[in-house]
Amino acid sequence: RSLEYAKLAIEEGEKSGHPATFCRSLALIVPIFLNMMDTRRSDQYIAELSDLSAAHSLKPYSAIATGLRGQWLLRQNNLLDAISWLKRALEELHAQRQEMLSMDFACDLAAALMKVGGYEQALKAPGVKPIVMNNRGYSRLLQGRYADASADFVRALELNPQHEDALYYMG
Repeated sequence: RSLEYAKLAIEEGEKSGHPATFCRSLALIVPIFLNMMDTRRSDQYIAELSDLSAAHSLKPYSAIATGLRGQWLLRQNNLLDAISWLKRALEELHAQRQEMLSMDFACDLAAALMKVGGYEQALKAPGVKPIVMNNRGYSRLLQGRYADASADFVRALELNPQHEDALYYMG
């Protein structure tokens, strides 16, 4: 059913004749195709979003296209390129003061950095420190390193007092 609505959103965005509206439609539907592992269509729509946003100087949508490309590469298990694209997207969004659009990209960047063993690198990435601290705490919890895990959960909560996972693990 979500595919039907995604197709409808694309059609309506395209029919509107407004590049920003169509970019918004593309930015909203690409994650559906990414989550369904439809690499062909997600690749096509990311490219379309990138081209359209560049042609009309819609910089926030250009940054979103960059982040979506990073997510696409992450799903291809191309971690190093994904990290590069996600970092670039976060930098672009920050430069445009559009941080509210960056959470998914920050989470994916943290996950990719941790997969390649880069906890320290992940801690330096913008907007991901609470996520990294929580995930490291969870890893330490599984290893039986309870004091270290607790310290990581406390740090995650200091950075984001509403971090649900850290609140859960702290009991």
